[in-house]
Amino acid sequence: MPPTIVSHANCEVRAVIRFLSAKGVKPIDSHREIVEVYGQNIMSDGMVRKWMRNNKRKLDIPDWTQENAEAAIRTIRNKKTSEKLVEDLKYRKLVYLYE
Repeated sequence: MPPTIVSHANCEVRAVIRFLSAKGVKPIDSHREIVEVYGQNIMSDGMVRKWMRNNKRKLDIPDWTQENAEAAIRTIRNKKTSEKLVEDLKYRKLVYLYE
């Protein structure tokens, strides 16, 4: 069993649900896979079913904006690491703009 992901964003989990929904995976199997990766308390099977229904209706996942990314980075304890991550994020954003 792979180690569980402790630090995650809600939009990340919803994107995983959207991906599994697009693959045609059943909600109960999607819930099992999500619990295996993110841990037992990540989301109930009812919420997974709700998000899969929303995906069928083409409801979109909110974008992970620069502000959200920086807020997530600030939770990292090591300040040097978070500064490097912010620089990397800015660099990736610039590369994306010029592609």
